[in-house]
Amino acid sequence: MTQPLLLIALLASLMSAANTSYADIYKCVLPDGQILFQQQCPLNALSADKQTIRAISPIGFDPYSGQGLSVGAQVIINGDFEQNTTAWTIVKGSANAQPKEGITDTIGLALKTDGSKEEEHLIRQCLPVDNITQVNIRAFVKKEGGAADTNALHVVSFTSKDCTSGGQYNAKLIPTEAAGWQELSRENLKPVLGAQSMMVEIKHFNKASTRAASAFWDDITLTVTALGSATNTAPAKTLNTPPLGTNYLSNPSLDQNLAGWSLAWPSQWVEYGGQGLSGGALVKASSDFGQTLQGEALNQCVNIGAHTEFEARAAFKKDALSSQLGYGKLRVIWHEDINCQGLQRLAGSSQSSDTTQWQQLQISANNTSHARSATISLSQAILGVGVYSAFWDDISFKATQ
Repeated sequence: MTQPLLLIALLASLMSAANTSYADIYKCVLPDGQILFQQQCPLNALSADKQTIRAISPIGFDPYSGQGLSVGAQVIINGDFEQNTTAWTIVKGSANAQPKEGITDTIGLALKTDGSKEEEHLIRQCLPVDNITQVNIRAFVKKEGGAADTNALHVVSFTSKDCTSGGQYNAKLIPTEAAGWQELSRENLKPVLGAQSMMVEIKHFNKASTRAASAFWDDITLTVTALGSATNTAPAKTLNTPPLGTNYLSNPSLDQNLAGWSLAWPSQWVEYGGQGLSGGALVKASSDFGQTLQGEALNQCVNIGAHTEFEARAAFKKDALSSQLGYGKLRVIWHEDINCQGLQRLAGSSQSSDTTQWQQLQISANNTSHARSATISLSQAILGVGVYSAFWDDISFKATQ
């Protein structure tokens, strides 16, 4: 797979609640002022801030059994709230469908807070998506008062059937400060590899000692744009199934050069930059903005054949000449098809500590989704203005079972 040259993901470790884990989502402010909420930001983003999203509760869901689906089908039930909150689960706070509050003076969903105390309203719908591979989300909202992030619409896919575990954010949409009704939409959202359910969540969160805030929602749709098994159940291919313990990676020791690796942050091979004064990679992350930025340092795609359990390792050392704090991160990402194509899922990550000594980043990853390939990603973050440089060496990705 040709990786995007520059990827941003920020401050990321998997968050978890009881029986729940999901990937982070970030607010990306682009040079033209456009704001996106997604799992990766382009490196030219003026800022890329990790969003504080409260843990998903494993209770309060009533997934419907589903029905025959086709491309173009709309799967949200009662997205116009003409049947009050039927098919929606109010997990926290309150939500009411009120007449003449919809986009055409029809019924709309009303979420209100008076600002006298911290209040949060959460309303969700869990949907089966085990045969859906791509969707479009659309909603209409009118906000009155509140902070910029008081209201949001989240889309999260899960590997469980009831939206309780194996979750990964697909999108977060927030309204602007514009008056009146506005449309929120995102196209071509792909469920996580192995997804069996997807959650659409409406959030209204107002802090204490702020002004009253209201939001009205209407005509929420989740439209199927592509079908096909989200879990690859075909017999495992034997292509590239080496003996256990064999390193899948090309040029893992970096002794002579950086051949075989895709680069993003400015990177160079250093003759004595590795462990034991061997060759290694020196990667420089720099920023002119007072925001955390994270981008790919090195990455490589490998086809993985029939093995099911793997271990990834990388040696990392912060450069003592760095002028800003930062960290390195090792990630493994599963892909549905060979050559890192198709649906994907984060298998795991390991983040460095703040030391100028060599340290080992390590991940154990179980290929329960029958992935055909994996991206071994080495990323590097800088936490503000300045330079954060680091050395990488001795990278491995091996099957253990």
